[in-house]
Amino acid sequence: MYLIELISALMGMIGALLLATRSRYAGWAFVLWLISNVGWIIFGTSNQHWFFIVQQVVFTATSLMMSSLNSLHTS
Repeated sequence: MYLIELISALMGMIGALLLATRSRYAGWAFVLWLISNVGWIIFGTSNQHWFFIVQQVVFTATSLMMSSLNSLHTS
C-alpha cells in the first residue's frame, strides 16, 4: 500500500507542476491526475475512507472531462 500511496502523491504533485508551468506538456497533468486518482481510490478503499473515495471519484470525472477536452484541442 505504501507504493500506491507514494505513486499517487507523486503523480498528483507532478500533474500540478505541469499545469502551473503552462508548458506545452501541461495537458498531460490530467493524465497524471487520473493515475493519481485511481491510486487514491485503491488506497481509500483498503483503508475504508469512504468520503475520500467519493472525492476521488469526482476528481477522476473532472480529469476525464479535461483529458477529453484537451485531446479535442490538440487534434
